[in-house]
Amino acid sequence: MNEITNFIWETAVVMPTIALVTPFPGTRLYRLYDSQNLVVDKDWDKYTCQNLVVRVQNHDPHEYHKKFLLCFLSLFSWKVIIKRVMYNRCKFLTYYTSIRFRKNMKDQLKSFSLNKWEKELPENIKNNIPLDSITRLNISAPDA
Repeated sequence: MNEITNFIWETAVVMPTIALVTPFPGTRLYRLYDSQNLVVDKDWDKYTCQNLVVRVQNHDPHEYHKKFLLCFLSLFSWKVIIKRVMYNRCKFLTYYTSIRFRKNMKDQLKSFSLNKWEKELPENIKNNIPLDSITRLNISAPDA
């Protein structure tokens, strides 16, 4: 994950987005994960590529999701936004969308309390059964 964020910081990608592995129903990946009992949430409203719907190897699901959100927010630090605006043609649009993404990510992190999250989390994801196809996250987000 660090390599991806470093690449985005260095290249000033106009509108970077990152996503969690989301095996959409009807796909081979979904059938594979489902057959291995790795799909832990079948609520279609959560299939946004921003919600954890599969088990993650050696990670607490709450901490994994929080690291994901922090990583995403790091793509919209003030330093990165300024660089992105300087190197892109559509300066106002780049600035405006970056600010909106930043606000959205900060709002998500604010509402991301452990108690609320655990209440909404399906029981089977709390067991945190290993998933070999997802690698460990090691994120050190810069100041957001």
